[in-house]
Amino acid sequence: MPGADYLDGSNDALTMANPVELPTSPAARLVFWDPIELGAGDHAVVELSADGGATWTALLDQFEVVNAAWTEHIVDLSAYAGQSVLIRFRLDARLDSAFGDGWHIDDVRITTEPRTTLASVSDFVLLGMEGDYLKQSATVVSGDVGANLASEGP
Repeated sequence: MPGADYLDGSNDALTMANPVELPTSPAARLVFWDPIELGAGDHAVVELSADGGATWTALLDQFEVVNAAWTEHIVDLSAYAGQSVLIRFRLDARLDSAFGDGWHIDDVRITTEPRTTLASVSDFVLLGMEGDYLKQSATVVSGDVGANLASEGP
C-alpha cells in the first residue's frame, strides 16, 4: 500500500483472472504506469503465461529500482500473437532483507491501438525575449486547424 513498506521475504503477484486472446494483427502491447521503490535484491517482474499459468516468462524485470515518478512502460506482445495469454505483475522480495515502498501499478491495458503522437516539442511556437517570434515546425494531427497552414506569427 502507498506510504507503507512491503514485507521482507514476500513474493506477491497480481494475476489476470481470465486469459485474453491476442490478435494476429495488429500487434498487441501491454501498457502500464508505475512509480517504484525496491530494496536491494528485490525484483518487480511482468510475466506472461501462454499455457494457462503452468509456466511463466518474464517480459520485464525491474531490479533494485527507485523511481518515485509515474513512468509509462510499453511491452511488446507481438511474439504471442494469436495465443491466449495471462499477464501477472509479481514483486519478489525473497533475496535480501532490504525493502522499500513497493510497486504501485496503474492504468494497465493491453492494446492494439497505434502509438499516436498528438504533439511534440517541435510542434510548439516559442516566444523569445522582447516578443521576438521564433517559428518551429508545425504539424496538424487532426481537425481542420487553419486549413493545415502554419502561421507566420504576429
